[in-house]
Amino acid sequence: MRKEQKPPMVESLKAMLEGALGLLLLRPQGLKVPELEAVRNRLGGAQARLRVVKNTLFRLALRGTPYEALSDNLKGSIAAVCVYGDIALALSALQHARAAAPTLEVVAGYLGGRLRTPAEIESLGTLPGIEVLAAQVVMSLRSPLVGVVRALQSPMVQLVATLQAAARKAA
Repeated sequence: MRKEQKPPMVESLKAMLEGALGLLLLRPQGLKVPELEAVRNRLGGAQARLRVVKNTLFRLALRGTPYEALSDNLKGSIAAVCVYGDIALALSALQHARAAAPTLEVVAGYLGGRLRTPAEIESLGTLPGIEVLAAQVVMSLRSPLVGVVRALQSPMVQLVATLQAAARKAA
């Protein structure tokens, strides 16, 4: 790469980091282009963007960002994944992608405001997405409420049935 091409490339990498909620570093060792494209497409569906980066240029792009702590992990072939949406959804997509491409290795990540190890990233990937968690909370709140409504309705229903029976008997 020529010297005059480097500053625009660093700016492009900085632009990629803007608005990201998290950043993952992967080692795409041994992946062929179609396999890497499949991983990229799967992550894209989860509001995450994968880009193979040049370590020196990416280190420059990380300067002054919350992700600067990841600079020490920029060794060898590295792909950066910026997460722009639900982190759990992106990590789940990554796990599915890794099942199809087992040589894809998680190096490190910066999620939830702190540096994460590969083991932490793996365990976070097993968590359900925010929409699933919200649905579970709603369902857990709904069950007791339905019971309360039924308990409150029961005397009313019995009173109405008694009044209807009395009205039929009087008629």
